[in-house]
Formats: sequence, structure tokens, C-alpha cells
Amino acid sequence: MSEMIERVGTAIAMEMTSLIGFETWDALDPKTREKIKEVFGRAGIEAMRNPTEAMLDAPEVVMDEPWNIKTGWYSMIEAALKED
Repeated sequence: MSEMIERVGTAIAMEMTSLIGFETWDALDPKTREKIKEVFGRAGIEAMRNPTEAMLDAPEVVMDEPWNIKTGWYSMIEAALKED
């Protein structure tokens, strides 16, 4: 599992644990935790595969410095999080 899949999957799993009353994360066996992280992580990343219009516009609107991939990506993700 890639680092990003694990990161996204863990974040989603932790939120789900508190929201819908799963057993506490630590109480789940390691194999189940890994499967949950992989499934949630892949789903989360796949959902963001195609950027929205707000994300595509974000790098031009947000940045005062020359465009680079890191700041451009960050501003696109910020735009996605702000969309209603």
C-alpha cells in the first residue's frame, strides 16, 4: 500500500470510528485495520482523480508567487475543501 493510500485511509478510518461507533481503532486486529485503510484510502484518492472547476481555478487565484506543483496542488486541495 502506498504512503498516500495509507494516509488517506487512516484519516477516513479514524473519522468513521468516531462517527458510527465502530470498535475503537486499536481494538481491531491489524489485518482488518490494513484492509480498511487500503479500501478507504483508494476510494478517497479515486474520488479526487478528476478536479472540479474550483480546483482548476485555484492555482491562478490563490498564489502570489510563481506556480509550482507543490503550492498549486495545495491550493487545489484547499479549494476542494471549501466547495459547498
